[in-house]
This record gives sequence, structure tokens and C-alpha cells, in this order.
Amino acid sequence: MTENLRDEPARAGIGARWLIANLACEEEFAGRAHAALPRSVGRRLAETALLLRVFAAPGDTLWLPAPLEDSRGAEVDGIATPRLHVGAAPPPGRAAGILAWGETESVARLRSANAGTATAPSERAPETALLSERLWRVAPPAASAARAANDRRLALAANRALGTALPGARTLHSLEELRSHLDAGGARAAPDERWVLKACHSAAGRDRLLGAGRDAGEPALARRVERFFERHGALVFEPWMERLLDAGAAALAGPERTVPLGSHRQRIDRRGGFLGLALDGADAGGALTVEESRLLGAALQGAGERLRGAGYQGPFGIDAWRYRDAAGAIRFHALGEINARLTVGIVLRAWHEHLLALGVISRGDGIRLAYRRQGGTGEPHAGRVIPLVLRGDPPHAEVWIEVLQPERADAPIDCDSGSVARGL
Repeated sequence: MTENLRDEPARAGIGARWLIANLACEEEFAGRAHAALPRSVGRRLAETALLLRVFAAPGDTLWLPAPLEDSRGAEVDGIATPRLHVGAAPPPGRAAGILAWGETESVARLRSANAGTATAPSERAPETALLSERLWRVAPPAASAARAANDRRLALAANRALGTALPGARTLHSLEELRSHLDAGGARAAPDERWVLKACHSAAGRDRLLGAGRDAGEPALARRVERFFERHGALVFEPWMERLLDAGAAALAGPERTVPLGSHRQRIDRRGGFLGLALDGADAGGALTVEESRLLGAALQGAGERLRGAGYQGPFGIDAWRYRDAAGAIRFHALGEINARLTVGIVLRAWHEHLLALGVISRGDGIRLAYRRQGGTGEPHAGRVIPLVLRGDPPHAEVWIEVLQPERADAPIDCDSGSVARGL
């Protein structure tokens, strides 16, 4: 990849477009814009931010949320290599266009400072255009609307309107409310009455607290719960189900209708943290039953309507999962979360479109985005691996795309970093 622009501010002049990879936008939505993220989290966000170069053209600048340290982007034929900028603020100069991961107040100020040079075209790109072109032409929502749209309470309200809320899911405001809710059986639907408290603005499994049973009075847990309420105020309570399959879908919320972009499968750790994502050709619906696919589509449309009601227009994604309840029944929760911003699912779909247009993959092929796991020992599955982010010398792949044949779409995500590097 290219150099950091902190030492060459003059090169980010008028005419360049800016990709703002503010992957920690939920921190700003929650009023913690200047809170320091753990170093490991910042590095992983910066590595994921490199995936946004699929939206870049030559000369564009990509703002990273944290230093890459010893990581760098791998060259991919046909994909532009943007200039990089790391710092507390985006690069100096004027931008010809701005595309942000999330529409926050700081992005709104940046757009205001670039009024006249970074406005979205009045003519929308056709739905047949590549996502990398269409998203630049989407008029951004107000930052206040984006903040409201990303509040977990909006997703809870959407679930209630659709009749799909998890049993016992509700908003709580104190330890006393939690104790009362648990005593009334609020987590009864989950195995071992497990439960989770989630901050209203958070992402990637961060800012959540797990517990089990009806008694939150154990001193150490009670203190953690009280501190969690003090930090976040209102929290969303849900029963913590035994997840069997994680899926999701993406769309564009327009002024009058929701345009689906497709579905995908996700790999999530035991605490809900993101590990990987797969597209099975044009759609990942094959991993779901016909009824689950129908429910997911209905939830996507319902979420789009709720977002329009909140004043939000633009890209969004929803999470869903198949689970086993306390009675052993297999169920499907079609609307777990609403992410009113760019998502990894949308970004991977843009990569899929580009790789297909470049002839790197064939129609019907699926692709999987995977991250190296600490201590991973598995070999990459047979097939082509496209490294996206490299680290070390000699380099190994930290983030990569694996090309899948349709019959292999359900294979587990597992890859040893050293074996990937040998294919570079």
C-alpha cells in the first residue's frame, strides 16, 4: 500500500475523493468520540478498513481509524490502491466526494466544510450499476437520523411491530429493573436462563454483559451491572440463545422503498464477536430454509420501513440467527440487529461484484471473507485464496477472500496464516 499522508498533506487536494473508514462510529453515536479503543481492536478495525478500497478510484484517499502497525494491503489486480491517512482528523484539503462507513456528526462537519465540492450527484446510479458506484451517489442522511437509526431500541421496536421480538427482550434502566425482570422469568426462554445486556450503541460484540440465572445479586456481577448502567444508561436486555447458524442481509433504504442487496452467512464467536462472512454466489439463501429466507426478507423490508420513519436513507444491514430455545425447539430470529451504515456484508458484496467483473471468479462462485485467528493451525481449504491484508516479513495473510464452489459453501472458516502466505 501507499504511504501515510500525515507527512504529505498537500497531496490530498481538490479532486481527490475521501473514504472515511470510521468503523468505530458507534463510539461517536454513544458520545464517546474521543475514547481510546484497545490497541488490538484499533488494529483490527484498521485492517478491516483496508477492505473499503474496493470503493476507491486512483487518487482517492482512505482515512483509517487507527495505525496499521506492521500490516499493509495486498495488491489485487483491478482494485485501486488509495492513499492512506491516519490521524485524529481526516486529511487536509478539499474533497470531490465523501463516502463514510457511518454518518456521524464529525462526518457531517466534514461534508459541510466541503460544501460545493463533495455533494452527492442529484442523479442516482441505476440499480444495475456496481455498488462501488451506487454508494457514492447516495445522498447521506442527517447525522441525527443515523444516530437514531443505529440505536438498538429502534430494532427492538421494529421487532415488536413485526411480532418477532425475542421473548423477554426489553429496555432496562437499572440493576433493580434487571433483578425484577429476571425474577419474573425474563430469561426463561433461553437455555440455563442465560441473558445479555447490550449498550444501545455498540458493534462487533463490544459493550455487552453476559449473565445467567434469575439472581443478579452475586456481589461481583451486581457491581459490574451497576457500572454498566452508569456508563451507558439504558440497556437492551435479551435472552442469550444457543445459536446454531448466523446469517444476515443488506439493503439500501431509499426514500420510497427498500432495495435488497442480498443475504449472507456469518461466523460469530461465543460472545457475538465477528469472525467471518460468506456469500454463496449471488445469494447465501441456500444456508437457510425457504421459510427462514422468507422471514429474513420480510424483516429486511420491515427494518427499511422503520429506518425511513426515523429519517434514515442509505445502506444498512440486519443480523439474524437460527437458535435452540430452552425447550429444545429450533427457531429463527429474523431481525437481531439493524446496522444503519456500511457493513462488512455490503463491502464483501462489492468485492464479489468486482471480482466477477474482472473475471477472477465465475458466476455461481461464492466468496468467504476470513480473518487469521490467534493460534490457528488449520490449512486453507482447497481453492483460490486472495490475500487482502498482509502482516510481517515474510508476509502472511491477516485478512483474505477464499473463492468457494457452490457445493463447498458450508465448509467451516479455518485457515493457517503461514499456509496462505505461501500462495503470495
